[in-house]
Amino acid sequence: MRTRTLLAILLCAAFSGALLAQTTTPGTPGTFMEDIQRPTSNGATADRVGDVTVNINNGTAGDSRINLTSAGITPGLPPHTTYSVKFCILASNPVQCHAVTTITTDASGNAQKNFTFPRLGNYVGVFFFSRSGHTNELVSAVQQDSGDSFYNAHLQRVRSLNFSSTNKSIGPQGNDPLKDGTVVHHDFMFFRVTLAGAKPATTYSVRWCEFGFSGTPSTGCPFLGQFNTDQNGNGSTDVEFSSSTDRHSTFQEGAFLIRHLNTQGGATEFLSGFVVKR
Repeated sequence: MRTRTLLAILLCAAFSGALLAQTTTPGTPGTFMEDIQRPTSNGATADRVGDVTVNINNGTAGDSRINLTSAGITPGLPPHTTYSVKFCILASNPVQCHAVTTITTDASGNAQKNFTFPRLGNYVGVFFFSRSGHTNELVSAVQQDSGDSFYNAHLQRVRSLNFSSTNKSIGPQGNDPLKDGTVVHHDFMFFRVTLAGAKPATTYSVRWCEFGFSGTPSTGCPFLGQFNTDQNGNGSTDVEFSSSTDRHSTFQEGAFLIRHLNTQGGATEFLSGFVVKR
């Protein structure tokens, strides 16, 4: 009896070990959704031309989607035109980009396509759309002053991100825990930042890091606000962009960064992005 019991324990341990070996990439999973923008000629505003969504069905094949639309914009997107889509990692140096998919508009300049993000891991960055003669014509970005804008991202621990080995300085990387964290656009101008299961009784600052920012988070990522977690590591705040936050007045391409205040060491903890797993 003892032999069978011991064998059962060993088999359970081996089975558990096998499951652990197949554990999905660490991070905060959930649906990521962001607008696709077409910058106008003056570079200060943009037309919203659709959206990109990742992790609709928690990592299964074809679980991501791109929508492009010409509705309400002049001129509309070109008909019967194929865009190449790539994803470029925030703060990678040199810039690290991965081909994602292609998408072709119909006779009205509209398109919809489901796709599978080609790589596994935890990512923070920007989607770029290019067509013949027009490099990076469309870009995924947040729009800060529109009730029609969508942004939903889950915060990722910086130490879990897929960066190149020569990523730009995003400050000292912290080790804070995180059960879940989100950034959601709501109430026209505001973005709600929420942490669950982070470090208790800690003051976090919220910054915006534009794609291609220079310097460190303290110098290159504008400060948007701060908040405190409770004894369970839970906390939230609403932030908004100011007119001096970025060179754009209505749209931003980049990511939200959550870090300790400089008075607490300034460690970078979380960035808004997504997890890809199978």
